[in-house]
Amino acid sequence: MPEKIPADVDIGVELNLGMASEISPLLTKRNLGMHERTLAELTFANLWLFRRSHKWKFHEGDWPCISGVGYDGLKHATPLFDLRDAPHQVVDSLLEKFGCLFPLSDMEIELIRNDRYRVESKVSDSDYLYPAKQFQHCSEILKDIFSSK
Repeated sequence: MPEKIPADVDIGVELNLGMASEISPLLTKRNLGMHERTLAELTFANLWLFRRSHKWKFHEGDWPCISGVGYDGLKHATPLFDLRDAPHQVVDSLLEKFGCLFPLSDMEIELIRNDRYRVESKVSDSDYLYPAKQFQHCSEILKDIFSSK
């Protein structure tokens, strides 16, 4: 696998419903082991819900990601792979192209917290915390919607 993000990664494709079958399994794999600490942002339903406000774009390849902009207007990337599998050159390339990675779980932060990377949190990007059980009903509704297509 290449150890850098391709130079044309900025191109990306605007998020659309047809991408759910490709992106959802990648998010599921990234969420493995997080259990009740699974981030709401790491679901296709959440990406779809906020696609306009964050201008989400999908970037295919060996190290796929979603790029977008935060509420502060700054670019960021959401890796669609396990950070433990990525050489530091891949993370460096994403940071060079997009400025920051968002969101990262506590577990992922511990993986990359070192002298190479600065980790910071913005209260304005952490506007809600809900128990995972509150989303069970939404998940069932989305299954019905996607299975009827």
